[in-house]
Amino acid sequence: MPLSPLRGLRKSTLPFSTTARERADALFLLADSFFATRRVHLAILAARHGVRAAYGQRDYAEAGGLMSYGTNLADARPQVGVYTGRILKGEKPAP
Repeated sequence: MPLSPLRGLRKSTLPFSTTARERADALFLLADSFFATRRVHLAILAARHGVRAAYGQRDYAEAGGLMSYGTNLADARPQVGVYTGRILKGEKPAP
């Protein structure tokens, strides 16, 4: 199935209706600021069109999406500090 760029809320049903019509196995939406502010709307559209949609962040699944697959940024942030501290103390970063 071809990629369907989404450039405005009025056309936001297009990827879902196209995905449903072409009987795609699933739709994967990457996280970005446009989608993040419309998580609930996107989850409702996916359910309305019977599209199995996966998302790049947990927030989308919590908003009603089917599932998410990606890094939990809230858990990753403290690790950045740990690794930075180790490097600043002289430990060599992994290649």
